[in-house]
Amino acid sequence: MDFSLARLPPMTHLLIDADGVQHFVLKSPDDHATVHVTGSLAPAGPVRIKFESVGVDAISIHRDTFSVLTHLLHPDPALLTSPEDWPVERLELRDSLIALDGKAAGATHREIATVIHGSARVDSEWPDLEAPIRYKIKRDLARGRRLMNGGYRDLLKNMRGKGA
Repeated sequence: MDFSLARLPPMTHLLIDADGVQHFVLKSPDDHATVHVTGSLAPAGPVRIKFESVGVDAISIHRDTFSVLTHLLHPDPALLTSPEDWPVERLELRDSLIALDGKAAGATHREIATVIHGSARVDSEWPDLEAPIRYKIKRDLARGRRLMNGGYRDLLKNMRGKGA
């Protein structure tokens, strides 16, 4: 299951400790759970999290914890969507905002591409100076700048016309 901020319940808090470990505290009126995440920052985009249980004796305890976590993350599974279901425009907007944020944080185009497309794809395609992925990152960054400089107003006007 992908762990994405867009899928978290409204009562979620993200705390980042001094060591860079992210602590997602998920709450509902009935339950709560904390997920500790190391590695890349989860807010940068959907990530895949691997859960591990150490020891056979702890399996029943972890099963109950995973049940609470599943309920918190998916109170109504019918409402969930994945990036594969998003319209192209929505993915392009997401990538544009990631590119803009990355550039503002001082990231290189390659680092931005890695956040958006993953290291395996970037490692295989980036060495080609004419690779489409390089041009896509430039387009994403240009679109992000246009949005930042007022283009978001046109986007909102178009969305209002569609009944959003």
